[in-house]
Amino acid sequence: MFNGEESTRIHTAMSREKIEEAIEDATNGLGTLEFFDRGEFEISGGRFKSFATDVTITGQLAKGRKEGEWTLRMEYSVKPSGGCWAIAIVGLFIVFIFSFLILLIPMMAKSEVQRAVERAMRDVRGEVEDERDEDSRSRRRRRS
Repeated sequence: MFNGEESTRIHTAMSREKIEEAIEDATNGLGTLEFFDRGEFEISGGRFKSFATDVTITGQLAKGRKEGEWTLRMEYSVKPSGGCWAIAIVGLFIVFIFSFLILLIPMMAKSEVQRAVERAMRDVRGEVEDERDEDSRSRRRRRS
């Protein structure tokens, strides 16, 4: 019902495993992260899932075209749960207006999920790219 996607390009000398660890750290508050083949991952559970909302967050870490370039993409979906629909349908018979108001809960959760995903992606990029900057500085110091 409410979907979104965020993506960012990351430039780093870190290995895929280190980047995956950074992703896991940054998305810790979103739920339990599980990596699959080809850099795909899913975040399940988490604080956004409730009686009124079903939240799905998936993503992929893909190697870019250039050396040290990665693309991180995360998609999220926030849908009314079965309980939400049941309340909406029952509410339709009780109070016509209430049935539409209950659907605002997942809509408001969508904004919160979007902000959390954006924050997590900024954190990953900041952590990974800061590491790259530190690596470059230390290499330059060794050359001098």
